[in-house]
Amino acid sequence: MPFFSAKTCDFDAAVRDGRIGMIGAEEDAAYYEVTRSVLLAPALLKEKGATLPIVYTPLHGAGNIPVRTLLQQAGMTQVFVVPEQELPDGTFPTVTAPNPENPDAFRLAKALADEKGATVILATDPDSDRLGVAVKRHDGEWAVLSGNQIACILLEHILSGRKAQGTLPDNGVVVKSIVSTTLADAIAARYGAALENVLTGFRFISEKIDAYEKSGEKTFLFGFEESYGFLAGGFSRDKDAICAAVLAAEACLCYAERGMTLYDALQEIYRSYGFYKEKQTSYTLEGKEGMERIARCMSGLRAAPPEMFAGVRVNVFEEYKTGVRMARGKTPERIELPRSDMLRFLLEDGAWVVVRPSGTEPKLKLYIGANAAKEDALDALLGRLFDDLDALLRRELRM
Repeated sequence: MPFFSAKTCDFDAAVRDGRIGMIGAEEDAAYYEVTRSVLLAPALLKEKGATLPIVYTPLHGAGNIPVRTLLQQAGMTQVFVVPEQELPDGTFPTVTAPNPENPDAFRLAKALADEKGATVILATDPDSDRLGVAVKRHDGEWAVLSGNQIACILLEHILSGRKAQGTLPDNGVVVKSIVSTTLADAIAARYGAALENVLTGFRFISEKIDAYEKSGEKTFLFGFEESYGFLAGGFSRDKDAICAAVLAAEACLCYAERGMTLYDALQEIYRSYGFYKEKQTSYTLEGKEGMERIARCMSGLRAAPPEMFAGVRVNVFEEYKTGVRMARGKTPERIELPRSDMLRFLLEDGAWVVVRPSGTEPKLKLYIGANAAKEDALDALLGRLFDDLDALLRRELRM
């Protein structure tokens, strides 16, 4: 329908005659109730939640009331909100960008946390669907966690907690985007949960939740994207920073009972599973010519996929435009995911590489992940892989 031929109406009149329904206290209460249902230690929260100081910032967005309400209902009353960022303000005057993955967004919160003695900071983006977390290290400095690190802390908390309580289902499943950390695969495997990869975009995780509920074959436990989107429980059908913030606060208290901070929890995960790190970058090529160069780059890699990166052999090449998986020495297989302009390489040492064009910007995106028993060895491997791939893509893009 042409835009200018669409029918219009007066908003207030539409509310009066029932064509527009306003969401109010009843819906809020229902949401708070189902969100509390994902908590694993409600009794501990009621008993000791008031002993743990937490700093929270909504970054001038919509998260202030729901996050504070849920934390208070759970029993966490020492929640200190950054006053300069408490109220909604679309000009976002205190930050360069209201992005919880940006360390600059935590500047005011860090000062408040130091004052209040908090070891964790929670930050939600303006529409409260992405959660950022900063944790205090033992040297007194703050570490802003990546989306993958936050996800793995939450996943370990959920799976270990449910196993201890005897509520971990035999058919449990974790869902993540294909460009997210493979540390989640290791955590899920330890607890006997399946893990499924989907394409980037949280709607693909939501589609899986819907399919599981209809078939009854699997029970959804947790879903995430490396881009700071998390979901526990299937009721939201989208990434939910409010629910994730409450779970992160609960995890913080549970670890505090063991004399640990969330920073300690992350180090414990690395000791248990090995070190995992990821790196990504984008190559911007503006205009029609730029898009053509990106397309030629993808076509070239698709037609002649590299067999080695930084001296590490490629064991599996996955081509998502035609949906074919080619493992070394094996017959090609179909990929059971929607078609997409994306290439994935699985290397013999457990590292992986994904190359894909952005769906919204004139960019080519590169994702790399690797793991190793020691952090210094991992850093060296990740550096070599990045340097090799960066040089390759710049040649292909003629940059």
